Amino acid sequence: MKQFLIDPYLYHFRFHHMTFRAELTDQGPIPYYEMIFVLEGTIDCRYGEEQMKVGPGCCLFLEPGAESTVVLPVGCRVALMNFYLYRDSLDLPRVTRLRNMDQMLFYLHTFHAWNLQPQKNNGVMQEVFYLIVSEVARSAANLSYSRRVAAAKDYIAEHIAGDLTVDRLAGMVGLNRDYFGQLFHKHEGCTLREYVTTLRIRKAMSLLQTQLLPIKQIAAQVGFHDSCYFMNVFRRYVGLPPAAYRKAFRRPNSDNLLALSD
Repeated sequence: MKQFLIDPYLYHFRFHHMTFRAELTDQGPIPYYEMIFVLEGTIDCRYGEEQMKVGPGCCLFLEPGAESTVVLPVGCRVALMNFYLYRDSLDLPRVTRLRNMDQMLFYLHTFHAWNLQPQKNNGVMQEVFYLIVSEVARSAANLSYSRRVAAAKDYIAEHIAGDLTVDRLAGMVGLNRDYFGQLFHKHEGCTLREYVTTLRIRKAMSLLQTQLLPIKQIAAQVGFHDSCYFMNVFRRYVGLPPAAYRKAFRRPNSDNLLALSD
């Protein structure tokens, strides 16, 4: 979104600290954009067929075109902004958890202060408006990337024996391999390879505790096609070779299984 394209006409902006329950209802399709920043408490919203609860630290975004009802309970604090755009449109998630609420509060209070001026400076207000929208967009983007990492982790858990390379997982979630690797490390505190190896070893530990399968078969089930390499990695992570770990930590309910040679 480019700054010069933003052309807001402010219809309403106000901070509300509710001392009574209020229900904001539009009988027809709302004609303006609406952003509600929830500072304290939880609000309920119906927008068209959607029903939402929006908690503190989140921004509710409603675009023109559907009926809406927003319920503000006693004790909640919100910043409410209604505006029109003439030269642009906004495409934001319905609810976004803000990554930096202190920064957003600074922008909102700055916008509010300028809005109270008898002679408003439209240029300054447009600039602050842009900062508010950009912060919501960046928060939404961070959430989107977090979901991509979560999707990759779900795939890893379900395909632990498969080919779990950076290239494969980055392509699956639609990101560049280098960026995906950096993003994964940022969220998980380790590389993708370290994460996959740790998950595979944990799965192997569980199998060794509960099943008397050959070590080679367990190695294959957790994604190691070379059993010698698996035994070396297992010992490095756990401190014991797989056979010794099984002997020390096998669960009692596996005693009735027939032992298989490794």
